[in-house]
Amino acid sequence: MERQGRLNRMVVDLEKATKIAFISENSRQKRLNRERWALETARLYGVLVPSVIEYYVDKIDGEEREVLILRTIQCEAPNLEKMDLNIQAMRMVGCQLSFLGPINDIGFGWPHPEYLKGEFETWQLFLYFFVKKYGERLTKNKIISKRMLDDFLKVVMEFEFETYQAFLIHRDIKLSNILQTREGPYIVDWENALLGDSLFDLAQYGANYNRDELWYGLADGFGFSEINTKYVIYEAIALIGVIDFYRKQKLDYSLKRQQLYSLFQELYIV
Repeated sequence: MERQGRLNRMVVDLEKATKIAFISENSRQKRLNRERWALETARLYGVLVPSVIEYYVDKIDGEEREVLILRTIQCEAPNLEKMDLNIQAMRMVGCQLSFLGPINDIGFGWPHPEYLKGEFETWQLFLYFFVKKYGERLTKNKIISKRMLDDFLKVVMEFEFETYQAFLIHRDIKLSNILQTREGPYIVDWENALLGDSLFDLAQYGANYNRDELWYGLADGFGFSEINTKYVIYEAIALIGVIDFYRKQKLDYSLKRQQLYSLFQELYIV
């Protein structure tokens, strides 16, 4: 079976799954090396993930590409009609994600494509950089006002996140990235991994898919029971990135913008 993604290609047979990606892709250079590292790190913490068979860089059709080979997981495809089972799977995923970290002396933010360490000294500095980078794109396109962005940046810099050690963050939790097996749910597609506060995974899901039944299952697995200011800030940060992605892909971001405005109101940014 072969599957073509937005940024890579995957070939799956009974024994192995082979992921291939352009190494020159600017926005996420060597993302499969990052995924390899994230998979191996998650596995050390007891998270159910595919095992890595091999990783290398090769030339295919004259272009330099990454090749990541993983062991195929024998699983059942997600069934959207079995909501109770999906909620239970999401709850188990939340439990697994709560096992990740802390990882000492590794930095925060996106893992460097070569050194595989976060490029920021603190989680707060990374969040400020993220909001400023993607928020300025939204102000340039008149999606949010400059005053809103400035006020939110001030909130990010003044809030006490109390995240002193980095945890591995998947950042793309969704049903299609969860494989149901007899052992439990396997979590796949780690190429978007971050280093920071594990609660950000829950906020990223909320930004992508709203706080639906699956969100509550994931939150229960995390042991998260009450919406607090830190969560609201995280979901707003994640939404800024989501809205910019929608903008670049020319998708309708109007509902996501309303969601962001609602969060800003909770933070007294109006």
